[in-house]
Parts: sequence; structure tokens; C-alpha cells
Amino acid sequence: MVRSAAKRNDLRVLILCWATYSVAYLCRLNFASALTKISSGLDISHELLGIIPSAYFVVYAIGQLLNGFIGDRVNPYRYIFLALCITAGANFFISLSTSYFQILILWSINGFCQSMFWGSLLRLLSWNFDPSKYKTVATSMSLSSIFASILSWSVLGTVLLDSSWQAYFFIPSLAAMLFLSFWLVLLKRNPNDSLPLAAKKSLTLKDSFRLLIADKLYFLCVLCFCLGFIKEGLAVWAPTIFMQSLGLQTEKSLLYLMVIPIANLGGLIIVRKLLSYSRENTKKTMFLMLAGMGLSAVALVAAGDRFPALNVIFISLLTALANGSIWIVISYLPLAFSARGMVSTMVGVFDFSIYLGASVASVLLGLLLVLFGWIAVPAIWVIFSFFACVLCIGGAGTCLMKCYD
Repeated sequence: MVRSAAKRNDLRVLILCWATYSVAYLCRLNFASALTKISSGLDISHELLGIIPSAYFVVYAIGQLLNGFIGDRVNPYRYIFLALCITAGANFFISLSTSYFQILILWSINGFCQSMFWGSLLRLLSWNFDPSKYKTVATSMSLSSIFASILSWSVLGTVLLDSSWQAYFFIPSLAAMLFLSFWLVLLKRNPNDSLPLAAKKSLTLKDSFRLLIADKLYFLCVLCFCLGFIKEGLAVWAPTIFMQSLGLQTEKSLLYLMVIPIANLGGLIIVRKLLSYSRENTKKTMFLMLAGMGLSAVALVAAGDRFPALNVIFISLLTALANGSIWIVISYLPLAFSARGMVSTMVGVFDFSIYLGASVASVLLGLLLVLFGWIAVPAIWVIFSFFACVLCIGGAGTCLMKCYD
């Protein structure tokens, strides 16, 4: 009976963490959905608007590094509650904004608080589940971002099609506010002195850096940079690429964009199948995913801008494989560091690297679209995919093999 009650409680925690991250993710993807409307509503060029997600990515990346280390040393219930408060407030005040600089500042603040979620949520879940369940936990949590993507790109994009751009921020802020009560209750039930022993096992900051260097995890950081450049850069500019560069109408573009969240789900299915096929060989699995990304990018270059529907298929495949690759380093690998009290730390280090790549992609892809047209974008993705494959064969692959040995 006790074990059954514990399992039910673990499941409730997983569901709450899943729903919370879905709402948090909705509060960050809404900018991409509202990008075109903000441009026309405030009369701001897309080149200038591209600076806002770039600033978000820089702040988010720095926040991941800081909050990753902090997240392993504080009460996760309190940290998640604080993050919800800030992201709800930032989105709410953006809906009241009337200038470019107001949005830039508030979206940057949102970027910092968004970096507080994932590491703390995974750390909390690592206390509630046995290591044999980590793959299931990682997959379940990753589904939350896919669910939020569907809401952001399809539901918000269609339901709010005739609404002002402010609604894209006001509605997600209300959703975040609804979850504050749940975490407030959990916070009161779980003060610092009641946290499990695992909460007190965190390494010192100095020892954490020593481990990163000794295990040569910096190779994985460079790999994450490449993945972030491709995946997150695409996430920001996909609506604009489809509507302007491929000549699709708004309604049709949003319909096409529904394929991308579904592709993300497909990426999770593919990576889990490959892990099972390779007997949990993360190096082999990662290399196959990266090689597929490179081939998809080559296909996009070959297709050019003549076949929008075909381009959507190749972009979706590229997105699926990139999402599956990122799942390995952001969701699956960090849980392997639970015994050393470094789950949040590793999330922070890897996510920092991913969004450093994303910040570069946000500006660079916008410039490429303006200067050279659509064809230059997949050409850059080919280069980054090839370099990532080389990394996987070398140092990054060795790190992947060690984590779950």
C-alpha cells in the first residue's frame, strides 16, 4: 500500500511538472507566433525584431549557466514558483507595451526566468523516480514542449488570427498565473528541512568545474552549440521563412507549421528506437541523428525555393532529428548525474551552449534571408551538421559513451 501510494504521488509530481513546463514553454514560443503582427503593429522591421529573440537567447544562455549551478543548491519548489511569477509578469507587461525597447527589456527578463525551469524540474523528478525510469521521465517531459508548440503555432496562431499581437502574450500570462497556486501548496509542504538526502549532495562550484574539464565535457558543449544553431534558430524564424521566403499565405503557413511540433514528436520516437536498436549506445545514436540532419539540409539546398511543400517536409525531418539529438543532451544525459547532485548543473551547461548557438542563428539567419535569400539558410545548416558529425566521432562521442557507463 505504501509503495502504491508513493507511485501515485510520483505520477502526480510528473504530471504537474509536465503541465508547468508546457505553460512555461508557451510563454516563450508566443513571440515567434506574434512576430509578423508585432512588425506591422509597431512598424518595426524584421531585421530589428530579430535582435529581440537574439537578446532573449543570450540572456537565456547566461541564465542557464547561472541557474544551472544555483538550481542544484536551492529548494526546487521555491525556484519553480519564482520562475512562474516572473514569466507570468513579463508576458503580462509585454501585452501592455507600446514600444520596441519595452518589449526588448521584458522579453530579456523572460529569457532569464525561463532558464530557471528545466534544470529544477529534472532535479525534482530525479528524486522521485528510479534510474531505470529516467528514459521514460525524460521523454514525458520533452512531450510538454511539443504540446506547447502545437498550442503556440496552431491554436494561438489560428484562434488569435484576427486578434491584436498583445493577445499572444496576455493569454499565456494568465495560464502561468493559474499554476502558481499549485506550486505554492507544494512549497509549503516541502520546506528545506524536509527535502530528500539527494538534495544535499551537490558538489561545490569548484569541484563541478573540475569534473567538467576532467571528463572533457566541453566537447559536448561545442556539439550543443551546433545543435542550437540549427534547431532553435529554425524555431524562431520558421513562421517568417514560410510566410515570406516561401511565399505562403498566413493561414496556409500556420497549417504547415503544425507539421513541426508533430515532427518534434517523431524525433523523440526515432531517438528512442535508435537507442533501443543500439543497446543504449548514445554515441552511435547521436551520430545517426546528426548524419540524417546533414542529409536533410543537403536535400533542402537541392530543392531550392521551387517546391514549398517539399521544403516543409525536409525542414520537418531536420527539426525531428535535431529535436531528438537535443533530447539526448538536455533530457536524458543530465539525469545520469543525479548521484553526484549535478542534474541542474549539467542542464545549465548544455543548454547554455545550445542557446549560445541559437543567439548567433537568430541574427545570422535573418541577415542571410535578406541578403542572399532562402537558399543560403540550409547551406549553413549543412556546414554545421557536418561539423557536429565530426565532433560526435571524436571527443563528444567519447563523452556520450561515458555518461551512462
